[in-house]
Amino acid sequence: MNLFSQRCDLFGWGRLVAYCIGGVFGACLEAETVVSIADREGRPGTSVLFPIVIEADESLYGVQFDVRYDADQLIGVLATADPSLDADTSVRSSFIAPGVQRIAIYSLGVSPLTSQTVAQLEFSIPFDVALDPAVIGVENVKAASGNGAILDGLGRNGTLSIKIVPDVVSISGQVQYFSNEEPMSQVSIRVEGAENVSSLSDDGGGFFVSVPSESALRMVAEKVDDVPPNRGVTTLDLLLTRRHILGLAPFGDPYQMLAADVDRQGDVGAIDILLMRRLILGLASDYVEGEPLFRLFPKNRLEENESNPWEVSEAFEFSSLAADLGDPNFTGVKLGDVDGDWTPSDGPTVGSSPQARQRLTLGRFEAGAGPPVWLHFRDLPPSDRSPYHSVAVAVPAHVGFEAIQFSLQWNPDEINVEGIRPGDLAGVTREDFAFHSLDRAEEGLSFAWTDPVPYRQYDGAELVLFYVDFVETTRSISKLALVSEPTPAMAFVAGGRRELRSDDGDGRRVAGSVSIPLEIFTDGGRLMVRSLVASERNAAYVLEFATQLPALEWSPIAAQVGTGDGLRFEDKSDQRAQRYYRVRKTNDLADTR
Repeated sequence: MNLFSQRCDLFGWGRLVAYCIGGVFGACLEAETVVSIADREGRPGTSVLFPIVIEADESLYGVQFDVRYDADQLIGVLATADPSLDADTSVRSSFIAPGVQRIAIYSLGVSPLTSQTVAQLEFSIPFDVALDPAVIGVENVKAASGNGAILDGLGRNGTLSIKIVPDVVSISGQVQYFSNEEPMSQVSIRVEGAENVSSLSDDGGGFFVSVPSESALRMVAEKVDDVPPNRGVTTLDLLLTRRHILGLAPFGDPYQMLAADVDRQGDVGAIDILLMRRLILGLASDYVEGEPLFRLFPKNRLEENESNPWEVSEAFEFSSLAADLGDPNFTGVKLGDVDGDWTPSDGPTVGSSPQARQRLTLGRFEAGAGPPVWLHFRDLPPSDRSPYHSVAVAVPAHVGFEAIQFSLQWNPDEINVEGIRPGDLAGVTREDFAFHSLDRAEEGLSFAWTDPVPYRQYDGAELVLFYVDFVETTRSISKLALVSEPTPAMAFVAGGRRELRSDDGDGRRVAGSVSIPLEIFTDGGRLMVRSLVASERNAAYVLEFATQLPALEWSPIAAQVGTGDGLRFEDKSDQRAQRYYRVRKTNDLADTR
């Protein structure tokens, strides 16, 4: 009796027209047939499918083999045809003995079986299964070819590895800034999947979330705002962006391109410069309403597509997590921070971290290069040109710079600003200024300018001219104060970034314009200077002079206690040399002794 006649009797399938016509099959052929069962992993309490693959040197019309397994580890064995096969392929199985199933796979039509996955075995894994791997053996392989010959085949065993997977796994990582590897705190980490979870990065930039295991997940990071909003965004960023647009110094880093694209439109243009300037001047707290100030990407993702970073995904994608994951790190960039000097708090700028990449090519600019640049407040009396008193904000001679920014404040009860006029700088427009009404006691102006002509130098330039009326007050000094907000004071001089200070070197709140009417007269041939200053009762006032500005030293001449009326000061030294005078108010009466 041939193979398929035996199978007809064994399974009771009835007639097999296509196979029984040939009568008794011939001798075994030399061609080899291999039946393989793939390796799989499985969890206790679940079902596992094992693909059955046939590899043959010629077309086959039927295959029979036995599957041997440990009945204590695997139960409920079921053999089914692969769903991708034609309906003409049939798969049958029969119990032979405990732990043994006989499988027959054959074609009902005229098309033969080919080398492919033809069937699958489904096993159920009990909850109390042993953790040792379970072997699914393939034995007694027989195959029938188209000419009725029987081919002895080989079997390749499969292995089931028992995998213990927790219901919940953890994801942990770090968030760092792109240019200096500074840790970024308060970054929102969101995981979207079967369950949505979120977390915030800590002060060290670390984050930790727990998610369901073996589920598809998408993880993104987001940092919306910053305090102050313009932290790390300066006129140097405007200057570098302008030069990139003009093709004078194209960006060499994908993070720079993304930082300059503040409107998130996929390019860098004039609108980006306009929005950056508004943020620097304190006129806005974001670039696009509802959009975060930062962008964050999976670490090293941008390096994979440096030429077009806008196509890079900002998310991690996981098809299935079966164990804890500890390396999905994020890299952040603040929009507008082209030079990469943002830090999470006031402190050192780029290069502060020992691991800093310092990968940015910023030409000749270097943080903290050179001495500070001084702002002078020049007091100009009314003239035929203007009926108003004027205060010129200027830098000294022999300082060439390409960008400058600062904020000034004054008390509106003492100074009434009637208008402003741009000074000697090229290309200054109304967009470079911003007025601020801070509270009832303070008003202010922010200034941010970049030179439209690269590498030009200015020596001793007047930056801006204020037209003011000095309101009657008992105070002897009306202040224009250089302050740190909303636009931090700094200048970018050929060679590097410079600190910007005002006359008294305080850097924050210093006397700017001093309104002192001076009278020059002679007495017995001696040249004298006299001044009348309003005073407050019991306050101390000291007349001082310097021989240059910025002053290296202020020398006292005379001191008086205020009476509530005018105080008369005189310099009778008859020094026929240039002197600069100021009256300093102090609460220390010892200064008058």
